[in-house]
Amino acid sequence: MVQIAHFATAHHQERSEQVFAIDSFTTEFCKSMDSIQLPSRQSTVVLREVTANNWKAITELVVNREQLGLVPPNLESLCEHQFYTPKSIVRAIEADNVPVGYIRLHQEQEEQDQGHDNGTGDGGASSSIFLLRSFMIDQACQGLGFGTKAMLLLQEEIRGISRGKAIVKVPTKPFAIVHPDDSPEHFLAGTGFRKDKGGQGQAEEMIWES
Repeated sequence: MVQIAHFATAHHQERSEQVFAIDSFTTEFCKSMDSIQLPSRQSTVVLREVTANNWKAITELVVNREQLGLVPPNLESLCEHQFYTPKSIVRAIEADNVPVGYIRLHQEQEEQDQGHDNGTGDGGASSSIFLLRSFMIDQACQGLGFGTKAMLLLQEEIRGISRGKAIVKVPTKPFAIVHPDDSPEHFLAGTGFRKDKGGQGQAEEMIWES
C-alpha cells in the first residue's frame, strides 16, 4: 500500500508539472501574440519593390476560397515576371511594413496619338498602355481598404513613369476582387476605372486613363 501511495503521489506530481509546463507555454504564446501588431484599417499602406528580402512572404499570400482561380498564384506570377515578361512591374502591398497583397502590371505597348500634334513636332503625344495581370489582397486582410489605397498608389506611380497619357486595362472576369461581397466592376469604378466601349466580340474589360 505504501508503494502504491508513493507511486500515485509521484504520478500526480509529474502530471502537475506537465500541466504547469503547458500552462506556462500557453501564457508565453499568448503574450507573444499580443505583442504582434496586425494591420488594421488605420495602417499606412505603401507599395514596395519585390526583392530578395520579401519575395517569399509574397508567395505565401493567398486569396479566399471563392477567389481561387480568379488570380494566378503569386509564385507563378513572379516566375512569369522573371523569365517571360521582362517589361512587367511587380509590387508588394504592405500595411505597416507587413506584406498584405501583390500587384503585377504588364506594359503592353506605347502608342503614338495620330493627328494630335503636341507642339514638339513628333506628330502627337504618346500613350503608355498597361495590362493589370494580377492584383490581390491576402484573405486575412480583405475588407480593410488596402486594395483601394494600393490601387490609388499604383495610379500615382504610373503617372510618374509614363511619358504621356497612361492607360491601364483590366480584364474583369479573371480579376481577383478585393472584397468577397463586391464585384470587380464596383471596386474598379470606385478607383476611377470605367467600362471599355469596345466593339462587339472584344473581351470584357475596364480601363483607367491618367
